[in-house]
Amino acid sequence: MRGVFRLTARDLVFADVHGPVAPPAMTAGPPRWARAAVAFSVLTAGLLNIALPDLMAVTGRRGTEFIAVALVPLFAVSLRRGVGAWLRADLRPLLVITAMLALSLLVGDFLTEGTVKVFVTLSGVAWAVVVLDEPQAVGLIARWGTWLCLIGLGLSLASRNALAPPSHLLALAVLYARLLRDEADPAPTPRATAVLGDIALVAMVFLSTFRAATVAAALALLAASRTSRRARWVLGVCAALAIPALALGGGASHEPSYANVVARDDWQARYTGFGDDRLSGRADIWENVWHDVADGPAWLLTGRGTGDVDFYVARVNPTYNAQRRGDERAVHTHNTVLELVLGAGVGTLLPLLWLVGLAAARSRRSWGLVGCSAGVLVVSLSNVPMMDWTGGTILGAVWLWGLAQPAKDARGIDPARGIQHGPAPRSPHDPPRTDPALPRREALS
Repeated sequence: MRGVFRLTARDLVFADVHGPVAPPAMTAGPPRWARAAVAFSVLTAGLLNIALPDLMAVTGRRGTEFIAVALVPLFAVSLRRGVGAWLRADLRPLLVITAMLALSLLVGDFLTEGTVKVFVTLSGVAWAVVVLDEPQAVGLIARWGTWLCLIGLGLSLASRNALAPPSHLLALAVLYARLLRDEADPAPTPRATAVLGDIALVAMVFLSTFRAATVAAALALLAASRTSRRARWVLGVCAALAIPALALGGGASHEPSYANVVARDDWQARYTGFGDDRLSGRADIWENVWHDVADGPAWLLTGRGTGDVDFYVARVNPTYNAQRRGDERAVHTHNTVLELVLGAGVGTLLPLLWLVGLAAARSRRSWGLVGCSAGVLVVSLSNVPMMDWTGGTILGAVWLWGLAQPAKDARGIDPARGIQHGPAPRSPHDPPRTDPALPRREALS
């Protein structure tokens, strides 16, 4: 019992394992530099999301330069496996989408903006290559991402003026990594520290008040709770905490609209204003774009160029308080389908449907995958995670890793191949897993 209820900061990170907590095994898998590069990429995705505006102000440089430097180690790790790792069947839909976005640069006017989007999308493919081909990569994402999110959550709760937390999509990606790894090899009894770590990640997503991410976290936990005791504990505690948080959180309500944004710390207005603010103005954006393309203009075949999308959306939404990029107004699409169709044409729907079909076929393998796939769909319809390098690309890679795991029956055996992937079936006469005479399984996260 001592090993179950002892609580330390280290346990919060490594607690999704059986038996006593152990540090990650580093004797196998990628070399030390590759593991360090993955850890660096996770940390910079979270930290640069916070510090990038200040770095741009101090140095006078464009943010794209910092993003490019930050992603160099990630590409180095992904390329060490060779071209074959990039061309595997699971990644072909993403590669086709990336190629179509790159070709769309030829028809657009804003080459720099488009190149950045293509580069970030390609980094999502690189993340997928890493997690699918490098042993322990998902464990490293879970470990370093958990540390980063816990520190950010603590600073946010300690002071409103403290360092802002990492991206809500990064917290969601780390939560999915922990849930999917637990489902792949569940503990007989969920550790209290594992539950607390998951609750902290859900709290970070909730406190961000990004409602689509909160719904995505809830869907994953709700589905995983069908088979996971750990997910049931996390879901129950989070539901119990959310009610008083909504009752007590936030200050005075603001009029919900896109131009007059509801304060991020006003939980009540954010979580109860889904209809009032038309999804933070997203519904208005999509409606105005639809009115402009309803007649089927010829440019829908090729798109307007991926770099021109934000400026086009701003032009058909002239009343919104848009960002200024140079002399142009820019409004984000907040929708993956819309981003791809406007950028590279209706042909992008084919690889997108290919990816959806792949997810639909493989998600049936487990309830956790069903919930995570539904969550990714919700986030993708309310934002563009494949072009969000601060967490969205990591989220997509973790999701693809879950889809690539072999199907297993109740005994942890792949019925198609007859290979055991999970823990060996146990007899009632077997000693408990915590028996010190047994070899201890080392953690991966």
